[in-house]
Amino acid sequence: MEVLVVGNTAYVDDDFCAKAFPEDHVQVVAAQDTRRDESSPHASWKELLQHLDQAYEFERVVYLSNYLTPHTDSVGDIELLRTVFRACAGRRVQLLYVAGILRVPFLYTASAALEDPFLVPLFDACSTGSVALQGAQDAAFPLLCAEELAVLVRRIFDSWDASFETLDVADTFHHTSGEVGDALKALFPGLAVAYGDSAGYALPASDVARVRYGWFQRYDLLRDLSTIQARWDAGRAKKVNPLRAAIDRIQMRALPIKCLETGVAWVLFELLEHLFSQSAQLNVLDYRLLYVVLIGTGCR
Repeated sequence: MEVLVVGNTAYVDDDFCAKAFPEDHVQVVAAQDTRRDESSPHASWKELLQHLDQAYEFERVVYLSNYLTPHTDSVGDIELLRTVFRACAGRRVQLLYVAGILRVPFLYTASAALEDPFLVPLFDACSTGSVALQGAQDAAFPLLCAEELAVLVRRIFDSWDASFETLDVADTFHHTSGEVGDALKALFPGLAVAYGDSAGYALPASDVARVRYGWFQRYDLLRDLSTIQARWDAGRAKKVNPLRAAIDRIQMRALPIKCLETGVAWVLFELLEHLFSQSAQLNVLDYRLLYVVLIGTGCR
């Protein structure tokens, strides 16, 4: 079958497609790719859909809502969704609107191939020593692994009928913002967590997914969080500028160690100044000034 996956596709990779649409031909279009972009051959979202429609006769369309991402600042779904509905009108298309027709918890991804649009900015904020969560400490914070959503999507399509239906997926673990905050504190010692006053996102209790599709939630974010954070930390370490890393290490040291490292750094930079003072290419750097910047920043 020809399948179009469109919208908030930050959680969609090859593994997701393999689980949700085995043996199908899948076209994935991210919401940000649908906006006007001079570098794109498609001038608008409407023209893009027309182009795709000319290339493929889609039999299944999965629309992933922007609201699947917690604390999202993205625009809503109305315009894009209206265009999708118009494109599907009058055709025999199986349309699944995730977070609308299929109401699920917020998503997260454990895939090493993807950058989670919520967890990565959250970890970045935690690395500064403080983070703010929008929900109150006791507010419901349901979270579902995207790989499990892929399995549910496949089972829904496998037993598809022509009737219109809204399906609620129950929150198995019933986590709160406070529990997520405590898990972050365990990963980032000394972290200060602030909570908002939002009542959170509470899903109604429903047994339909388990009874009808034999599906139930197995993966718990609080158990996955340390693995995802370790992967984020490893990726972040690869991107850190060596000078920035040296400054960070100096700032974390006790005062006697700072003094010792300051002396060692002075000897090193004086040696560099002496070695490269006769080089026309390398002498363009002022190593003493670089030393002053390093020590001045690291000893604050």
